[in-house]
Amino acid sequence: MSRRGQNPETPLMKQIGLAAKRRWHPVGMVYRINPGLGTPPGSAHLMRYAPEGWPDQVLLLRGRLAALEAKTKRGRPEESQLRMARQWWLAGVPYFFPTSPEHMFELVERHFPAEVWADPTPEERARFREAFADAEDPRPWLEANGYM
Repeated sequence: MSRRGQNPETPLMKQIGLAAKRRWHPVGMVYRINPGLGTPPGSAHLMRYAPEGWPDQVLLLRGRLAALEAKTKRGRPEESQLRMARQWWLAGVPYFFPTSPEHMFELVERHFPAEVWADPTPEERARFREAFADAEDPRPWLEANGYM
């Protein structure tokens, strides 16, 4: 997999923030989605994020970096964004929702299956691949529901 354009010294969240501005990520395409998901207008992006060895269908849902702090610009607590993200999970759209690196694992472990972690071990990668081996391309579902 090409890592063109990625500086290993740059934190992942900063890379993603920069990618959102240019609407292209070195390892996938960034899509703007409907703000009616509980985030301020323009703050949500749906990003195809395919680390080496992971299925192409993995999606990453993120708010802008300011929304990753304790509250969003509208005062919504981070917890509500996680609840919103969990609705996507229950709707069958595979993704993970990152917050700050410090409490990424705590929040993700509390809300999502263990397979959906930021830096999986080889065993976790294998479980994740198996879990999504039959995942359909989510773009038709997203388009049909107004998210693209």
